[in-house]
Amino acid sequence: VGEYEIHYNAIETRFLTPEVAQANSIQRSIGHGLVNVSVRERQPDGTTRPVNASVEGYVSDLTDTREPLSFRTVHDGDATYHLATFTLRQDEPMRFNLDVRYDRNENPEPVSFIQRFYIERYPRTGSARAKRAATGTPCCHSTVTPYANTSTPASTASGNAAA
Repeated sequence: VGEYEIHYNAIETRFLTPEVAQANSIQRSIGHGLVNVSVRERQPDGTTRPVNASVEGYVSDLTDTREPLSFRTVHDGDATYHLATFTLRQDEPMRFNLDVRYDRNENPEPVSFIQRFYIERYPRTGSARAKRAATGTPCCHSTVTPYANTSTPASTASGNAAA
């Protein structure tokens, strides 16, 4: 969006390593998710730098039952992340509606996407899924779709919105 890039993703918190979860005070759990938003500003030399943005929003289901997202900012070296946890809904599309304000003098940029999570609560012992769950290795059990009614272009491959 102009000189800014908005990157976002949502994952199950159980895919976080114990070290990352502890360092960021996030509970690893099968029934919880984490949405991560970062904003970067393009520099004249082609590099980007992190921007301390404000992020607000909610996640909803097909019946438009809304769960507000409470974002907090985490600084890690030269990176800045805006994190919020939410309750997962089994095999149901979840619509994320976010307002990202990267310039306090401008209106926030709307970012919307739909993601479906498949929660495997009891993987069979010895299965590939059980091995991935035991090691915290993410698998392809979620799908992301940009929400069509947004003014922010979105990419399903990289999970970012940039213009």
